Amino acid sequence: MEEIKTVLDKVLRNLDIERKKEEGEIWQNWREWIGEDVGRHTQPQSLNYGKLVVNVDSSVWVEQLTKFRKEEILKELNRRLGKDLIKEIHFRVGEIK
Repeated sequence: MEEIKTVLDKVLRNLDIERKKEEGEIWQNWREWIGEDVGRHTQPQSLNYGKLVVNVDSSVWVEQLTKFRKEEILKELNRRLGKDLIKEIHFRVGEIK
């Protein structure tokens, strides 16, 4: 008979709890991790299969982030998460709440 810990680990993996926890960390710490200036103009929208989609409040900011800050933000987020969870970032004009 399997130990309860083994069974629970399997159930949690199947529910994708770990990915949701990591996603929550990104959402919760977004401004702190990427900086207040960029954080005021951006908001993470979704994370699927290593692709992070970020809403940005203007096309000017999308252009700026895509050309000059994308790699830096990608490295910083993965550093904070402690692993290479995010493989790609896509910035798009969208609603910031």
